Amino acid sequence: MLAAYLGISAAPVGVFVGAFGLAIGLWTAKLIKKRLVRGQNNIIGAASFASVVLPVMPLMEEYSSLYVPWMGDYGRTFLIDKFLVGAVVGAAVLYAAPFLSKWLGRVRGNKMFPFQGMLITLVTLLLTSAALEMSL
Repeated sequence: MLAAYLGISAAPVGVFVGAFGLAIGLWTAKLIKKRLVRGQNNIIGAASFASVVLPVMPLMEEYSSLYVPWMGDYGRTFLIDKFLVGAVVGAAVLYAAPFLSKWLGRVRGNKMFPFQGMLITLVTLLLTSAALEMSL
């Protein structure tokens, strides 16, 4: 993929792919007016997330090791998929962004700046992807 060619790790790419998958699912869930089951919007969002992330996973194979020293006598090492970690973190950030936007609006005395929700979502996704690029 182009990001790998440019030297970007799979984790930041996963952040945006995971956020995109969840966003499409939550947007689609709002189009359905009839509520059939409890948590219907979250179920549709999770299904959309899986249907976007899982087909891309074989294209973005990049692994890292995670050493946990307090497990067992000599510690334990786990293999983690950077793309999957990034996708899950990106979906979580996207899910939390509206709550952060509402909190910021309350702090500012119920005043919102133009495109606040969109800007907060984009900035948090960019900061998250930068943090994952530096850490993984």
